Amino acid sequence: MIEQSYKDRNLGKLVEWRSNPLLFIRDVFGLGVARDKASFIKGEELTHQQGELFEVIRRGIRNEGKRRIAIKSGHGTGKSASMSLLIFWFLFCFKNAQIACTAPSADQMFSVLWKELALWHSRMPDELKGVFVLGSDKLAIKGSEGYWFARARTARKESPEALQGIHGENVLIIVDEASGVPEEIFRVAEGILTNENILMVMIGNPTRLEGAFRECFTDDKENWELLTFDSEDSPIVEDGYIRRFEGKYGRESDEFRVRVKGEFPKDDMVDRRGYCPIFLADDLRIRDIMGRFIQPIFMGVDPSGEGSDETVWVIRDNMKAMVVGRERVSSGKSIAERTITLMDAWGVLAGNVYLDNFGIGANISQEMMLSNRYINGVNVGCDADDKDKFLNKRAEVAFRVKEFLSKGGYLSKENERDWFELFCMKFKANIRGKIKVISKDELRADGVRSPNVYDALSLTFFNLYGDVPFDKNKERVKEVFDPHDLF
Repeated sequence: MIEQSYKDRNLGKLVEWRSNPLLFIRDVFGLGVARDKASFIKGEELTHQQGELFEVIRRGIRNEGKRRIAIKSGHGTGKSASMSLLIFWFLFCFKNAQIACTAPSADQMFSVLWKELALWHSRMPDELKGVFVLGSDKLAIKGSEGYWFARARTARKESPEALQGIHGENVLIIVDEASGVPEEIFRVAEGILTNENILMVMIGNPTRLEGAFRECFTDDKENWELLTFDSEDSPIVEDGYIRRFEGKYGRESDEFRVRVKGEFPKDDMVDRRGYCPIFLADDLRIRDIMGRFIQPIFMGVDPSGEGSDETVWVIRDNMKAMVVGRERVSSGKSIAERTITLMDAWGVLAGNVYLDNFGIGANISQEMMLSNRYINGVNVGCDADDKDKFLNKRAEVAFRVKEFLSKGGYLSKENERDWFELFCMKFKANIRGKIKVISKDELRADGVRSPNVYDALSLTFFNLYGDVPFDKNKERVKEVFDPHDLF
């Protein structure tokens, strides 16, 4: 139940708050709304983009506009903060409200949105803070947890019940990272939306040219209020982020359109040579590394000599990946010594270290043998395991990286801009129907520097089962493995 002292003093405001979420946000969190990007005051105001969203919601609640709202957004525009404030407003102001929150991944739901909810909950006045009970996947009104709540469910094709079980006069549906939500989830939502009083908000990076989120902006646009959050127009997005993206991919690239401008990719994503992007914005799950790495741990080493490239070391386990070392000027001996140091520091078995054996890499393998460390010197140009599908191992490991990310794997936030290298990786099918990945020579012709971080990451997927290495006589080197470490 609502705290009585707070209720007595503020019941008169409830009617105002219910019809104007910006008043609630001002009175509870002390935030105004900036007029534009230039006038924004951090910590005291919502951005003008966020203010526009809540104004659209105000009109919808008053039946002066539509109650279905779709926002396509660039990176870093305050999407999660907006959704958190929306949840608190709706839950507090509408009796027995029920809110369904869904996203394609548990990471987006619990590590991003629910973490943001906890942050805003901590900023509430103490007497109002006690009205809410915040759990790991549920925010509820104290004393009414069974029927007055917001809940989080991941949106997966095999579990379309993410939006089921929500009913009542006051219902809010929030779909985060909406481009990646399966069609099955939206079919369930359509059944709920038969009630005219329901409010639905979809938001996300516009990564796909198909699906229900795309249709909101095309065939079904008459039924939706449509907004676009351009990162360049947001005062909370660093200019350095935008400059890096523009410098790396160009303003006309699909990567810039999706991640910065909040626009869908071009209808024709195939470049002049027939290549399509392997990775899009939603594929990169970037977050803080929490906790230690769990065995089996794999290391990829992409070596360089004395040129403009650098040697990069990447490690990963079954859930996360991180850059753990880089070296501008390298020799076979220095790379070998640093590899051994990093292996010992992170507990990586020699059989789980993969080194590009081309050029200087052959010398490194020999240096490692002097220390009885028999790592895997590999050639990404060799035959793929699935020879019918992939031209070579380079193509196969690229799609293993993509599968790792699609299944919930994430990349360290500490190295965020390094992971942008994944966006330059492209593929096409050759005349025999086998998948090939763009070569380094073709990347250089496009003015793209060697993707050293990506190459090191991809090497960790060379053998998914952590195969043991070969010694100088090409015989297996026996190491002690716990079978449980392989799965």
